[in-house]
Amino acid sequence: FVLGHVNGKAKIDSIDPSSGNKIFSLSIPSELQKYMAKEGSITVDGISLTISDVKNNGSVALSIITHTLINTNLQFRKCGDELNIEVDIIAKYIETLMRHSVNNNCKEKNSSTFKYDLSWLKENGF
Repeated sequence: FVLGHVNGKAKIDSIDPSSGNKIFSLSIPSELQKYMAKEGSITVDGISLTISDVKNNGSVALSIITHTLINTNLQFRKCGDELNIEVDIIAKYIETLMRHSVNNNCKEKNSSTFKYDLSWLKENGF
């Protein structure tokens, strides 16, 4: 889920047209890399896209289908260009919940010791 904010800039490292789709490889700022997930969402210049791969070197791959390419400004982008990016808000909410849990600031209505943890996230569909 994205809201139209800009969280940072990414740089196009490569564009590979060999797969039928164009594969854009983007360098992601280090502070935003933790929000990247394969098949997760990212917004690039206001275009909501799916991350096709997350690399160990801090980059992500986006597989851009022809329809998206010709109907957006991505058709004019080239290697070295900087793009505005927004990360998925759900990842940021989870981070906030987990931080509150670690700081013991989050309490359930009838409990003074409730903490959000990995088992709570799994039980609640995250």
